[in-house]
Amino acid sequence: FWASFLTLIAGGIGFAVRGGLLGPWGQQYGFTQFELGEIAGAGLWGFPIAIIGLSFVVDRIGYGKVMALAFSLHVLSAVVTLAATPVYLAVGNKYAAWWCLYVGTWIFSLANGACESVINPLTATLFPRAKTHWLNILHAGWPGGLILGAVIVLGFNGLSALLKQSIPWELQ
Repeated sequence: FWASFLTLIAGGIGFAVRGGLLGPWGQQYGFTQFELGEIAGAGLWGFPIAIIGLSFVVDRIGYGKVMALAFSLHVLSAVVTLAATPVYLAVGNKYAAWWCLYVGTWIFSLANGACESVINPLTATLFPRAKTHWLNILHAGWPGGLILGAVIVLGFNGLSALLKQSIPWELQ
């Protein structure tokens, strides 16, 4: 259960940090607000695809396999996202960076949906007589992660101001 709770915290942190990076991405690559909105939106629509699709098969294929898939998707998401700057420099086109950030964010949302497709039935199975109570506790991890992610972003912004230079977004 507590690993599931921490999974939601990590997802919330990742979501908040990506939201905090929209400004630096816009400045570095010259994205419009619309383009940034598309990237941010990619962090939302992969989630329901994964959670609905995997919910039909998670009991048949196993929780461990779905969590391994989620982990693999998170790693792939980081690789694709971090490729934005090298791809941008190699191609010299903001749309190449946009695609890396868009697809990386979408994969991140798929990974979070895969996690949810496991942790909800897992919690219900662990606590059959108090499902609602424990599912409520479980899902408190998401806003907790959003808060921690916002604190991380604010910390990096404060450090940038203190150092009087911007910190590369990749470090965040």
